[in-house]
Amino acid sequence: QKFGSASFENISKLLSLNLQNHIICISLIKNDIYLIHENSEDINECESEPCLNGATCFESVKPGQFVCICPPFYTGDFCHQRFSPCELPYNPCINNSTCLAQVDGNPMCICKTGFEGTYCEVNSDECISHPCQNGGLCVDGVNHYRCSCQHGFTGTLCEVEINECLSRPCKNNGTCLDLINRFICNCAPGYYGSLCEMDVNECETLPCLHGGSCINRLGGYRCLCLPGFTGDRCEVNIDECMSSPCLNNGSCIDGISSYKCHCKRGFIGTNCEINVNECLPNPCLHGSKELNNTLLYFRCIDLIDGYQCSCEPGWTSSRCEININVCFQNGFFFNYRGKSNMSVKLIFI
Repeated sequence: QKFGSASFENISKLLSLNLQNHIICISLIKNDIYLIHENSEDINECESEPCLNGATCFESVKPGQFVCICPPFYTGDFCHQRFSPCELPYNPCINNSTCLAQVDGNPMCICKTGFEGTYCEVNSDECISHPCQNGGLCVDGVNHYRCSCQHGFTGTLCEVEINECLSRPCKNNGTCLDLINRFICNCAPGYYGSLCEMDVNECETLPCLHGGSCINRLGGYRCLCLPGFTGDRCEVNIDECMSSPCLNNGSCIDGISSYKCHCKRGFIGTNCEINVNECLPNPCLHGSKELNNTLLYFRCIDLIDGYQCSCEPGWTSSRCEININVCFQNGFFFNYRGKSNMSVKLIFI
């Protein structure tokens, strides 16, 4: 455009220029151009207090215009329109809280559980009450908390002590003792180790007595005893006399894996089972008989611990060694050693 004798293309760069008929050109915001008569009077539009409800009036650089800066919760060119502080986009309450407009026009935020503050902008610390037990670490969340438990504890509040014995870790009938975050195995005899998994070699202590051989077993041992001994450790000497092996009232003397019989007179043998034949040395002097060149001792009667001689006629005493002298009532005495095939006849008057 052309104003008077001046012409220009980029009017936004124009600050001031003398134009025809003494008109001053002023470059304003947004490239708007206003023509003001030289030496004209500037009117203050804010003097009439056009802004309502306590709004602040600012005179615009544009002639005949002003700007109202409204107080909270008012809008419009003259701040004449009131709006709810809870309407979008003015609602200050956050985190899904509820906004209530108060009588004074200010908003009040009703917070959801887990939030606090004027505008519910603060996440409540659920850990402030220290809910976690047994040294558990409280981790705060939005409207909740989580307990990070120490080893050996579980549960929402770490209130449950974990029973490590539930898995039955102790072997070989070991007894489990539950502790905090650990356990102890009390092993049965014959086992050792943290889980009672190791077998004790009981034979290392040489438990078998009297030369017995030790055989190690799981949880124990066994002794193979030498003859004459018995018991778990071969500690008992077997009494071989318990079975009364000695016969005929013989006395039994126990030994090591043996016994000895002391026999009564008239008996011999390991168990006193043999009756001694006292007739064998032919103690009877006149009590034997020869038959077919064999001397028979039928006149000797064997007894227990002795013998008895059955003497031939004319002999007496225990061994038939005394010759009998026959005496009669009338004083007649006859002593005769006869021969075979000879008979004597006595007539008594």
